[in-house]
Amino acid sequence: MSFSESEHEESFNNLPIYLHNIRRNNPHTYTHIKTDVMDHFQACLWLLDLHAFIGCLLSVIFIGSVCLRGEYLNTMFVAVAIDGNNQIVPIQFSLAMENIIDCCTCFIMKLREALREGRELLFISNVNDVVSSCIGHVFPDFYHGYTCKSVFMYICIRVCGNRTLEPFVLDDIQIIYNQNFHRLTNDAREVLINIGHEKWARSYVPNIRSNVINMDIPQFLLVLSVNQRNVPIITFAEAIRDYI
Repeated sequence: MSFSESEHEESFNNLPIYLHNIRRNNPHTYTHIKTDVMDHFQACLWLLDLHAFIGCLLSVIFIGSVCLRGEYLNTMFVAVAIDGNNQIVPIQFSLAMENIIDCCTCFIMKLREALREGRELLFISNVNDVVSSCIGHVFPDFYHGYTCKSVFMYICIRVCGNRTLEPFVLDDIQIIYNQNFHRLTNDAREVLINIGHEKWARSYVPNIRSNVINMDIPQFLLVLSVNQRNVPIITFAEAIRDYI
């Protein structure tokens, strides 16, 4: 389904009213529209009232991004936590048009403001992601690790040049005689060392017994990033809220 330019423009114009209604109907929910120096739209975000249920969540937050490649929207940022039943709980969303580093920094800064001071947190992200550097900038004193999945993908790309494990899948006889396999495993070991064991090894994650380094973006958001990327921004935002 395609939408006209005027429909997209109308949706952007109505965005402040839409976010105002979210705050009115959901007390303590935080919303924000980021603009550039020319007052052009860059991103919008909304953050759930964390203090209503922060005591029921583990002290770990995953922050990730999804590339939309839409006609008007470029990236979706999401922050998720884990509740007492080890279930993923989305707590913050952002839809950004451009200037990804600035939008990501703003996203994480607003999260820091909402969390306030006094609680030590752990942050998980994907390796080699713009989010990773922004977390280190905004939360320099907190632990920051990488998901196992993203570490695996990073190794495949750096060592094999693709995102599959096929070069490593050999039977025992092939392993004995395959020098290429030994080269690949040595290269993979070097990549892991360069990343740092403290970034991906579960034993280095402080004070958390759950396997939090397996956190990831909820599947429904990945589906929406494909199905809704060219719809007007309010329609996209409503699709996200319908799933929460």
